[in-house]
Amino acid sequence: MSHVNLFLPSLLKEIQERRWKQNTSLVFSFVVLVKQSNRNQKRFL
Repeated sequence: MSHVNLFLPSLLKEIQERRWKQNTSLVFSFVVLVKQSNRNQKRFL
């Protein structure tokens, strides 16, 4: 039982870190998309 209790927190931490990395990559791609769309709008104007 103590074995599982030791294992779970590390697993949770790993999941959180992965999720955080995924979120940062998503935010980065979103920012890139917004910049591209802004350039396109300027081109059209």
